[in-house]
Order: sequence, then structure tokens, then C-alpha cells
Amino acid sequence: MLPGPQGTLFGASSQAGTVRLITNKPDPTLFSAGFDASLADTSKGDESYTTEGFFNIPVIEDTLAFRAAGC
Repeated sequence: MLPGPQGTLFGASSQAGTVRLITNKPDPTLFSAGFDASLADTSKGDESYTTEGFFNIPVIEDTLAFRAAGC
């Protein structure tokens, strides 16, 4: 769990902790995309893995863009 007043900030029912995903702002000047994955093995434990990706698409040049990220 997060120490401090996070129960107030993120909700009292976040018993196992809180994941806060903060993405970069959309960039209306260029298209970009990325993906990352990792796999880890712990001695006498289970494997763990993470995946994350994003894409940024300009909609109106130098004015408006759409950006999505996920993990």
C-alpha cells in the first residue's frame, strides 16, 4: 500500500496499492509508436512479465493529435 494520505486521494478501496499511469502529452508534429516487454524469473518463485506500448497520431498538423498508452 502507499504510505500517507493516498487512501483519500485514490480511494479507500485501493487495498493492494494504486497504479498511476502518467503519459506524455500528444505531439501534433509527428507520428510515433513504441512497445516494450520483459520477462523475469525468480528463484523458487513465479515468473513475472510486463508489457507496455503507446502510439501518437497527428490528426490536424501542428494543432491536434491523439495519443494512447497501455500496460
